[in-house]
Amino acid sequence: MSHKLIHGIDLTQINRPEFTHPDIAHRTLSSQELIDFNNTDSKIKFIAVHWAIKEAIIKAISPHIIDLKSINISKRDNRYVWTNHPAWIKQFVISTSDEQDVIIASVFGVCIN
Repeated sequence: MSHKLIHGIDLTQINRPEFTHPDIAHRTLSSQELIDFNNTDSKIKFIAVHWAIKEAIIKAISPHIIDLKSINISKRDNRYVWTNHPAWIKQFVISTSDEQDVIIASVFGVCIN
């Protein structure tokens, strides 16, 4: 069985106009993420961070097609975790950083070919 390293990266502006749209959370967040979203004071930043992570994931697992809402990201011990990744991904690490109005998300994983 062979293994392959996968990587994806995304950079986005936190204050993108799309992130203020009333339906953005329901179009992009999983049901569990919506609960976390409703309990945060920084709603636009929450959307931006999750958007960047999900876009990085989609780039990492390409050509596999996956819906943004089907990706569940949670924060544990100050780290973001993809809690429902496919079984063919054996390890997965998410890194984010933000500065002023920009967030960058980078994801690395090991998958089985």
